[in-house]
Amino acid sequence: MKPIFCLYVFLFILVSFSCLSKREVQNCNEIKKGDFYFYPRTSSVKYSIIRNGEFQKEVILGTKDTTYWKMNWIDDCSYTLDYVSGGPEIFKEYPHYKTYIRILDVALNYYIMNVTLEKQSMSETDTIWRSPMYK
Repeated sequence: MKPIFCLYVFLFILVSFSCLSKREVQNCNEIKKGDFYFYPRTSSVKYSIIRNGEFQKEVILGTKDTTYWKMNWIDDCSYTLDYVSGGPEIFKEYPHYKTYIRILDVALNYYIMNVTLEKQSMSETDTIWRSPMYK
C-alpha cells in the first residue's frame, strides 16, 4: 500500500510541476493598441511606442525625435512596418525596406519580438515593455 501511495504522490507532484511550467501565452491582440517602452540591448537609446492598431509612433526618450510607421498585420502575431515619416536621417532609407516583426511570447508586463529587416540578413530578438523601466 505504501509504494502505491508514494507513486500517487510522485505523479501528483510531477503533473503539478508540468502544468506550472507551461506558461500560457496571452493573446497578441492585446498589444495591437497601447503604450509600450523599448530599451534595445544593442543601444542606449530608449523609446516610447504608441500604437492605435494601424499606425505606430516611436518617440526617442530624451530627444523627442518621432518616427511614424504604418502597421500591416499579417496574422494575429506578425506584422510589417512601413516607414511614413520623421525620425533620424537613417530612417529615410526605410521606404526601400520592409520591417517584419513576429511576436514570440506575450506576458503580463512585456512581450518578446523578433525583428527582421528585408534585404538584409539581420534578425534580432528583444523585449518590449508595457510600462517604463526608467524614469
